[in-house]
Amino acid sequence: MQTYLSLPDALARHTDAVERELRSIVPDDGSPLYTALRYHMGWCDQSGKAVNGTAGKRFRPVLCLMTCASVGGEPDSAMPAAVALELVHNFSLIHDDIQDRDTERHHMPTVWVVWGESQALSTGNAMYALASGSLLKLAEQVVSPDRIAQASASLTRSSLEMMEGQYLDLEFEKRTEVNTDDYLDMIARKTGALIACTMEMGVLIGAGDTATASVFALAGRHLGHLFQVRDDILGVWGEEAATGKPTGSDIRRKKKTYLVVQAMQKATGAAAITLKRIYAKQDPSDQDIRQVMDVMESTRARQEAEALAVRLADRALESIQPAELSARSMRDFEELVSFLLNRDH
Repeated sequence: MQTYLSLPDALARHTDAVERELRSIVPDDGSPLYTALRYHMGWCDQSGKAVNGTAGKRFRPVLCLMTCASVGGEPDSAMPAAVALELVHNFSLIHDDIQDRDTERHHMPTVWVVWGESQALSTGNAMYALASGSLLKLAEQVVSPDRIAQASASLTRSSLEMMEGQYLDLEFEKRTEVNTDDYLDMIARKTGALIACTMEMGVLIGAGDTATASVFALAGRHLGHLFQVRDDILGVWGEEAATGKPTGSDIRRKKKTYLVVQAMQKATGAAAITLKRIYAKQDPSDQDIRQVMDVMESTRARQEAEALAVRLADRALESIQPAELSARSMRDFEELVSFLLNRDH
């Protein structure tokens, strides 16, 4: 049995169907490339032997299906798009792990650690190619050519925007001056774009209504902001057993998260000198990480991040109102927002 990271009921009802379709898209022919793909997805070990690994949340595909259903569409019709979203997301994770030098994901060595950087790049590229192939299967669901074209354009546009965000994220690691607006623009691209696309495609396939799709895309953008800000908090104070990453991992990588941006803007005197010294180092020590966390606490960076997360949750709820969802669909959306605001992994 596959182990999933917990989701609210509104999303979890679609998880098994998504997993079945994902497994049907990623070949299981024993070739080294597909072994690496399936390993990353949590389905097999390094030798290709099936395992009961952790599959991740599958948040984006199940959100796409939930959105499709909320506008009166049949979730099965959006399944190829949902799977394409998850494959694009995992393509980005494989490449991000190389760029960030992350050695573990879900308590397992990352693809580049096992197979090397060059093969990991190929694995990520293959994941993206499979995503494109999955999207073409929308035609088998009797989705109109116009809706398929709109969905494809949305995914391509959002994928490029996601890559722009990743580029900025890496560039910020080398910059000493990054302000709040810079940070919010970066996460709107890196995280928000694909989540906005997730909801937009669900509406386009389920209802073909571009005006409603725009409403959901805006709500998705706010959810993406919320998702990333919560990720930033967990990247410093999250429990390793839940997140799969060591406490303070974002500090060790010198990521310019919201917490760091806030601390750098508000720290004065010795605290400011400490931050600049540590973020100029090539390899921060455990003591450095503890010092940065102390500065974050003294500047109330964590409280600022948590307050921002609450505001983003409120914005997401407000922005979905024009869609005039049914009472049940609205409850589902509220449950989703609450999950993102309070998640611990």
